[in-house]
This record gives sequence, C-alpha cells and structure tokens, in this order.
Amino acid sequence: MQLYVENKINKKALWQKKFWSNKTRTDQLSGIRPDTSLPQSPNNMLTVADLYDVPNMEKFTINDAITNFSKNDTNLIFLNNNTNI
Repeated sequence: MQLYVENKINKKALWQKKFWSNKTRTDQLSGIRPDTSLPQSPNNMLTVADLYDVPNMEKFTINDAITNFSKNDTNLIFLNNNTNI
C-alpha cells in the first residue's frame, strides 16, 4: 500500500508539472490572464511534499520513497519532515 501511495504522489506531481508548463492546455482555462507568466518547462516547477499528517516513524520512509520515485528531482522540497519527537 505504501509503495502505491508514493507512486501516486509522484505521478500527480509529474502530471501537474506537465499541465502547467503546457501553454496549449493553460490557454484553454478560463480565469487566467493572458499576460500571466507560467513555467516554460516542467523542470522550472517546484514540487512540495507536506508530511504533516505522516506519522513520525514513517516520515523517513515516505521522504526516501518520494525522492527515489521522482528520480532525484532537484526542485523537490519536503515540509514537516522533522522526525524528532
């Protein structure tokens, strides 16, 4: 189950990066100003994983799995990953 969750998190992040850096897709959205500056590439996007609700004993495992599945994404930031009790 845990492997499924990490893989799902990474697939969602990858989908979001591809969507928001695709000018053709974002031009079809209503409510976005035409002069809005959006990322030109998925590599220009920041991915944030908030581990607030993850139990302390699982934070390292989740952090490690997300990092491995994301292929060492340099734009990956973890919040609330302190495992001190």
